[in-house]
Parts: sequence; structure tokens; C-alpha cells
Amino acid sequence: MMSLRALAVAVGGLAVLQSQGQQPQQPQQPTFRTRVDLIQVNVVAVDAAGKHVSGLTAADFALFDRGKPQTIATFQEIDSGRLPVNNDQARLRLPAAARRDVASNHPAEMDRLVVLVIDDLHIYRGRTDRAKTVARDAVAKLAPGAFMAVLFTSGEHSTEVTDDSSRLVSAVETLKGRQSWRRPNPAVDGQTPIPIDPEGGIENLDKVNKSQSVKVQEFFDNMSQFKTLQDAARMLRLSPARRKAFVLVSEGIGLNPVGAYDEPPADCKGPCYHQTALEDMMRAMRRSNVATYALDPRGHVTSQQLALEMHPSPPGLLGTPGGTPADEDQAFRWANPVRRAQDGLRLMAEASGGFAVTDEDDLTAGLSRIIEDLDHYYLLGFYPADPDGPQYRPLEVKTSRTGLTLRFRRAYAEIGPPDPPKKGTDPLAHLVTAALPSSDVPMRLHAVQLPSLAKDTRVAFALELSTPPRGRDDRVLDDIRYALFVVDLKTGRVTQQFANTAQVRFKTEGLVDRPTDAVRYQILTSLTLPPGTYQVRASAMSDTLAAGGSVFLPLTVPDSSRRPFSVSDLMLGYESGPRTAVTRDKTMSVEDSVRVPLEPTLDRVFAPADRVRLFAAVARRQPVGLTATVSVRTADGKTVVTETVVAEDDAIDTILPLSTLAPGSYVLRVGVTDGSSRVERELGFAVRSGG
Repeated sequence: MMSLRALAVAVGGLAVLQSQGQQPQQPQQPTFRTRVDLIQVNVVAVDAAGKHVSGLTAADFALFDRGKPQTIATFQEIDSGRLPVNNDQARLRLPAAARRDVASNHPAEMDRLVVLVIDDLHIYRGRTDRAKTVARDAVAKLAPGAFMAVLFTSGEHSTEVTDDSSRLVSAVETLKGRQSWRRPNPAVDGQTPIPIDPEGGIENLDKVNKSQSVKVQEFFDNMSQFKTLQDAARMLRLSPARRKAFVLVSEGIGLNPVGAYDEPPADCKGPCYHQTALEDMMRAMRRSNVATYALDPRGHVTSQQLALEMHPSPPGLLGTPGGTPADEDQAFRWANPVRRAQDGLRLMAEASGGFAVTDEDDLTAGLSRIIEDLDHYYLLGFYPADPDGPQYRPLEVKTSRTGLTLRFRRAYAEIGPPDPPKKGTDPLAHLVTAALPSSDVPMRLHAVQLPSLAKDTRVAFALELSTPPRGRDDRVLDDIRYALFVVDLKTGRVTQQFANTAQVRFKTEGLVDRPTDAVRYQILTSLTLPPGTYQVRASAMSDTLAAGGSVFLPLTVPDSSRRPFSVSDLMLGYESGPRTAVTRDKTMSVEDSVRVPLEPTLDRVFAPADRVRLFAAVARRQPVGLTATVSVRTADGKTVVTETVVAEDDAIDTILPLSTLAPGSYVLRVGVTDGSSRVERELGFAVRSGG
């Protein structure tokens, strides 16, 4: 266990961070919020033309839990276009193309959470471009107003939950349809056993495939789709976002799911792998209050096109003489794999409170309808008259207004508190094991890759925590324990980790303006990392809040060993000095401190009156001159500031002229050249109006 070096730093009269002189005691298990009995139901109301209806009141709705009427305890009409702008940091989004260099777990920023699930296992490879266009469109239209993640059913190239559109777009660009044929995978549970030579090796798989009515790979691809959605729903279970949704880009599975979403489910004779997987998936969606919206890149399929979409045609198709699909005969619709796949997507989406865009060529219009659903809805809350009972609890919402259609989840399950740490598990490690960060302690995390001419790179981390101010006298404000875990995304393993302790005191002497909302304090530490792609997970436990929090930050470390010169990531700070209490961990060497001479601010939304210092450290193999071009561009790419800076004393150090910028979002870009080579660094920031 590392300890902070003996250091007490007073910053701006705001606070003092003190190290602990002895090994920290094992902290108590963090206290989490207890179970909340209020059940919330998102209800979308549309008229006969599909237009969203506004202006309804609680009196226009009737809500039933397991068939019994319930009192609507809370009611709110949500129109995302009319939400008040109360939090500049949360509501003023950074440019979509700019890399987010600061990660946050602040719940105020997470009003809407969308997971784009790309079912590449069931997308025909000949429709890759069309599916990619749909996914790009989804990111472009959904990301500006939501936190998002991209998940592939193949498990490759997925992202964490982020508001960094550039990461989402990069993931989408890797999309490749994995289906070798147009026909949807059949959903066959029963297989024919055959004798297997235990020493037959890989040849066994070919023998198994030839003996089955469906390829083994098709079966596992189907299971992967259900499992991806189930795991994603579990990931969102404890998210504070009030609107959670999946946007599923998929061509579906040739499965008849009628009755699979009911409880008890429809009877299943024999093996029931597909139905069981569907039930588990839907239970996870109910538990997390996730609505699913499906987009089928197959588009409109006419009766004449069915023969092509059925290639290769399965043998013995019921009701289809000679294997030719009789599409217009509804009696045989469920015997047609293409129609089964389309209707299956529709039924799955409707059961969760969403809808499917299938058998339509205008997918852009369909996506616009999805966005309307996410932006305009009613939030109904009730306290169950009977909180006990089975996990599956049917819901029904009715309206007294005629001609309206309501969309809502058809059942719910009690959420309950998060699982406690296993016996013997360090609570700090437990906090970072979840798929989403914990927000009980507000935290932000920033990484700065220092200039390196070697293969490995020193990376400085700034971890910032916030706690409410307490009292006016000079006394201990908080005792914290924090940890940093570096996860290699290729192996999924923690490659480096450490934990420290710190003490925070509130200092009133010389303080002009007392903080009214929160006291922020920041700890700087550093590690050496080899080239690779990582996710850095930080956790902390606050004695004042009696709670724990975590925050996740993506990090890619390049190999700089062959570069003639190297430039650090960009650092921003206030010219007048830091606005948080700051201390440096003993892992920060003297050389690290020279390369990080300022206390970096993690703010990325500034007031026009702020004077912001831009700093980047450089390293060069030869004593050649380096020139930097500093530019500020608007979100649409227009350059509004250009400045040339000479890199003196191995640093780029200048002041950003925020007072000349109009309110809005910007991309800050620094290009450094020695005349033959060029290195670029950038980040996104915003300027609010006033103040």
C-alpha cells in the first residue's frame, strides 16, 4: 500500500490536503443507497398519424399493477427540447468530433442513456454498407443529447458508455456483416447426436455440423444476440438515467417468439434454449426499465423478393410448394423465416415499450421516430400497493383520450440495491467491477501522456472528487481512500493498480467566497505504461459521504520510440491558479512535476472572463527548433483563432483568448512541427454565456 508523501498544500485559501503518516486502516464497506419503492413508467402517447401528443395530465392516465389500479404518485411530461439549462457542464455539449479527455460520473450529466447494439452476427455481409450508414446516422442523431455505448454481438470493437462521439463513430466504422447468406438464421434447439471420435480434433466440428438440421455456429450466434442484450440490460440496471434504451440494428432471427414474453411463458416441448434465452433477456430489460427500438437494414422485402432473401432456401418449408414462400397467405407467415425475423423484432421491441422499423426502406425516418420517442414522453411513478409478490409484475397504462396509442413496458421487476462485495473483497476493487461507474461520490478523471522518446510512456493522472462543504471552522472535511486500476482491453485483465489515502481540511482563513455546492479536491499521480489500449478505472471512498464512487477513462498509449520528438497531451489550467485543492502523490517524480508544472483543471466549460492557460511539454532527440500552431475551431470546422508559438524550454505555454469567443462548443488543436515531422494534439471545450 503506497502512502502520500508528507505534504500539506494550501491552495487559494480553499482547502488543505494532508497525507497520512501511517498505513491506512481498512475502510468500512461503502454505504449504498437503499431500495427505492417508487416504480417509474415511461409512457409515449401518439395519435393516429403517429405524432407525439403533448399536454396530457395525470388525470388522463390510469395505471394498473397486476390488474389492480394504482395511484399515480408522481407525474412529469418530458420534452428534451424544453429542458431547463441548469448545469452548463452537463447541458452544453462538447463538439462531437473532439476527443473527451476528462471522464465524469456525475449523475446530472446522464439524463438519457442509449446503447447502440449492432447485431453484426445476423447482418448479411452484402448489406454491411447499409447497416453502417444506419449506425452512423444513429450516432449522429442520438449522441448529442445522450450518453451512449456501442456493443457488437460478436463482442469486437465495443465501447464503454461515453459522451465522446468520436469513440462511437470509430467503433461504427469497424462494422462488418458476419452473415454469409441472406436468409435469417433458424432457431432450432433440437440436434441429432452422433458418435464422436475423442481424438478426432477439429474434424469433429465438421461432422457435427453435417449431422445437424442447423449449423452449430448459427445456434451460438443466436445465443450471442440474446446474451448481448441481456448483459447490456444488466449493465444499465443501476444507471441514474431516467430514459434508457437500446437501438438494435439487426436483421433478426427466424424465430416465432409468440408467447415467449408472457409469464408464465408459452409451453415448450423438448429443448427450449432459444425460448429460455429470450425469457432471460426480457427479464433483464424489465428489471432495468430499458426500451428497445429495432432497425432492420434489410429494408422493404416484397413478395417477389422473398425468394432471393430466402437463399439458400431451407428444405421442407411448410405451406410453400417447392420451397417457394407464400407470403401473402397469413396462415403460413410464421413458416417464412424472413417474416418470422421481421415480426420477431417487432414483438420484442413492443414488449419492452419500444417499436421496430422493419420492412421499410426509409430507415432515416424510422430513426427520427425513435428519437421523438426518446425526447417526448410522460414519466409516471407509483408506489405498489402490494410490494411483495412474483418478480414478473404485469403493467398496463390506459388513457381516457380517444384515438391515442400508448407505448410502455408491459411488466416490471423490483430493482433492489446493488450486490454487496463478496467476503474478503476490497470495497475499492468492488466499485470498479461494475459495467457502469458508481456516482455516489462525484468524481472526474483526466490522463496526460507525458512526452516520451522510449517505448513506454509516463502517464500522469488527475483524480478529482467533490464533497459538500461542512461547517465554518477549520476542521477535517473528509478522509478518503482511493485506487487506480489499469485494465488492458485486449486481455481484460488489470495490468497495474495501487491505492492511497488522503485527508482534506476546510480552511476559512482568507477565504472570500465560500463554496455553496461542493468542495473539489484533486490528486495527481503517475504510472509508466507500455503501448496498448486501456481503460483506467478509479474508485474512491469518502468518509464524509459514507459512500464510494468510481469513474472510467479510455486511454490509448502509442509507441513513441521512433519519433524525432514527442509532445504531451494538452493541459489546461487557470492563469490565476487552481480552483481546487491539489496534492501530488509520491509517484510523481521530479521529472514528472517539471513536465506538469501547473495544476490542471478538469473543467471543459468556461466563462468568457476566464483566462485559461494552455500547456504541453515536449521532448526531442536533437536540439532542433519546434514551432506550434494553436488553433480554435467551431463545431462546424470554422477556424476562429490561430496563433504560432515557439516551443521554448521544452514546453508550449500560452493563454487562450476566451473573451473573443462567442458562447458555444470548440475544438482546440495544437500542431507541432520540426519542419519535416508533425504531431497534433486536440481536445474539446465550450464557452458558456455570461459570468
